[in-house]
Amino acid sequence: MNRRKLISILGFILILLSSCQKEPTASFSVSDSNIRTNDTVYFTNTSTDGFSYLWDFGDGSTSNTRNPFHIYSEDNSYNVSLTAMSANENKTDKATQLITVAHQTDLLFHVVYYGTSTLVNNCYVRIYTNKDDYTTGNNRVGIDTTDNSGIARFNGLEPIKYYVSAFRFSDNGSGYWSNTNLAYVTSTLEKNKLNQYVLYVAHIYKNKGRNELIIKGISPILPSI
Repeated sequence: MNRRKLISILGFILILLSSCQKEPTASFSVSDSNIRTNDTVYFTNTSTDGFSYLWDFGDGSTSNTRNPFHIYSEDNSYNVSLTAMSANENKTDKATQLITVAHQTDLLFHVVYYGTSTLVNNCYVRIYTNKDDYTTGNNRVGIDTTDNSGIARFNGLEPIKYYVSAFRFSDNGSGYWSNTNLAYVTSTLEKNKLNQYVLYVAHIYKNKGRNELIIKGISPILPSI
């Protein structure tokens, strides 16, 4: 068999193999529809008849992993695409989804008795977006109870100012409120950051068996991270 005939046969075989490869169909799913910055997002490849894959996450990052994960550091809308390829990459298909990443802005309070370093646990901390709601106690954005480290935390907030109140039950079961006539407010929260504050509180003794807790001050601690 001469060389020219051998080359022709090999070429025919390659063409035949190529024509036998199925057309891939690209598709994928996303782990969550409520995505925030710094969340880990998992992508599941549901393509058929693909041999290799190329992901484009829409923020300049790519991957060849079949089922990758990705973390977005900025809030935005991203066009995520998956290209499925045949073995010789002559046949391809592409699937695209638009995903929206919301900002993750968190607020953390360290509640401390005024004039000491004593942490206040079991203290209910509530936040509001305006003074009227703070005064009436309506439409609160969130409530959290301080743990044994005196920490209350609120996640996924808007980057605005918040009015803060604190509440705790006394040992005998009666309730008492903090800063009933005083409104303590944070600065405008830094977007996509953990904003930390110290909340200084003190007891006011009124009637026997009843205590009140008043917020003496609020101040940021540590740079927002």
